[in-house]
Amino acid sequence: MRILTAVVISLLATSVWSQDFEETLRLAQDGDASAQYSLGVMYHDGDGVTENASAAVKWYRKAAEQGDTRAQFWLGLMYDDGEGITQNYRRAHMWWNIARLQGDQRAQQGIRRVEDLMTPDDVSAAQKMATRCFESNYTDCD
Repeated sequence: MRILTAVVISLLATSVWSQDFEETLRLAQDGDASAQYSLGVMYHDGDGVTENASAAVKWYRKAAEQGDTRAQFWLGLMYDDGEGITQNYRRAHMWWNIARLQGDQRAQQGIRRVEDLMTPDDVSAAQKMATRCFESNYTDCD
C-alpha cells in the first residue's frame, strides 16, 4: 500500500507541476514579467521541468528587460558564473547596477565582487552600459 500511495502522490505532484508550468509558460509568452521570472527560476532549479540554465537565462532576460529586479539580480549572477551563458563580468555588473538602482540590496554585494575582478575601464564601461540600458527603458542593453 505504501508503494501505491507513493506512486499516486508522485503522479499528482507531476501533474500539478505540469499544470503550473503550462500556465506559467502561457503567461510568460503573453509578456507577463513575473511569469517570465518564475519560468527562469523553474528552469534554473529544475522545478517541474528539466534543469536548463540557458532557458533560465532566456526567461530571466525577458523579465529583466521589463524592469523585474529579481530577474536582473539573477541574470547578473548567471553572467558572473557563466551559467547558461558566456561569463561576462561587465554584463553581470551592468544588470546588478540596474537592480541596485531599483532597490535590490543583494546586487551591491555582486557589484563589489566583480569589481575586484575588473579593470577600472571595464567598470566604467559596465556603468555606461547600465545607464544606457536603464535610460532606454531596456531597449538598448546589448
